[in-house]
Amino acid sequence: MTGTYVTMPSGLKILAPRTPHTWIEKATGVFGDELSAKRLEADVASSVAFLRQRPFFQGEATVTTAVASATYVPIPMAELVDNVAGHSDSTNVSRWYDPFTATSSTIGDWYLVTSYIAFAGGTDPTKSYVAGIRLNGSTVYEGSKNAGATGKVQTGLCVDLVQMINSDYLEAVARQDTGGSINTTITGRTSTLTARWVCARTGTVVALPSTPRTWTAADLLTADTSGGVNVPLNVHIRDTLRFLIYPPIVRLSSVGSSQTIPTGAGTWTSFQLPTATVDNYTGWSSGANTKYTCQRAGLYSVYGLAAVAESATATGFRAARILHTIAAGGTAIYGGHSSQAATASSAGTQLPVLAKIRMAVNDTLELQLTHNEVGALTVKTGSGDHARLIAVWRSL
Repeated sequence: MTGTYVTMPSGLKILAPRTPHTWIEKATGVFGDELSAKRLEADVASSVAFLRQRPFFQGEATVTTAVASATYVPIPMAELVDNVAGHSDSTNVSRWYDPFTATSSTIGDWYLVTSYIAFAGGTDPTKSYVAGIRLNGSTVYEGSKNAGATGKVQTGLCVDLVQMINSDYLEAVARQDTGGSINTTITGRTSTLTARWVCARTGTVVALPSTPRTWTAADLLTADTSGGVNVPLNVHIRDTLRFLIYPPIVRLSSVGSSQTIPTGAGTWTSFQLPTATVDNYTGWSSGANTKYTCQRAGLYSVYGLAAVAESATATGFRAARILHTIAAGGTAIYGGHSSQAATASSAGTQLPVLAKIRMAVNDTLELQLTHNEVGALTVKTGSGDHARLIAVWRSL
């Protein structure tokens, strides 16, 4: 990875995380690597400083926004937290910019992004209300899309893994198809946008980090030699930082699928997820695969979006969940949203599931849907409106 400086709001410049140096062992007649302050600063101090305060933005809406029908409308945000100063308080207030400014790379680091949209209306059960994330004013990733309810305001959730570079920017966007304008609300609930750095754009796949040794005055610092008083830097420093900079993440989607979900209340069908946007620890295989298989144990942030097409005469309900199959035996169910179908809209239904799931190696995750429409429902495969399954390693 290229070393890139990130300027904190205090003015402090730290190196963006990079793949730490591989230390070379001393051999007979050969000098090992020098433990210079410059190298330790680049490989250890800056990486630890970055990982302690990863780029993070959280904003909330403080004014209402009129959301026109059939249009993605950005929601202005007042910042609550912005530790890398990517938000503008005076212009383009809906936007949060990527803090990295390097132009030497055409691919960017990964952010876990969440938008929450609070409509003031949304009481029409025949129409759909959508929460989304928009990248650079053009690429939209839709989240929840479900029907309104009589006498109830509507809220929506969108979560996605987004890759950003070179002043890319994010916005929370809202959409609805009632044919008129509907305001968002800041009374009792308000729209929010969060973005948190989770993974470098490239890195080294390594084992789970070991517990670092408590060093003593008698210890000998080595590159790889272990045992006795030997403390191998490549294990205790390099690999620990490499894992935290490049942890397991995955984003699977239904793009490329031609699947239909059969009807039957209480009958759960797993989504085919033939496309992997990112899968850096190879827990997925190509084809009509429905599962992600854990490669490194730990606690994961997991998000699923069950997305199906609808006719303008839709009936019944839809419900989503995540199935966790435990390699040692048994299963666990994580319930998601359920909704009646919008009965006079062909925009589709999209139901989110959000969970923290602790997994062991070879545990699997599947995104599932049940419904009682008269016939089968077709899975959505659009560029921004598709089913997806996301998992991000968070901790041991």
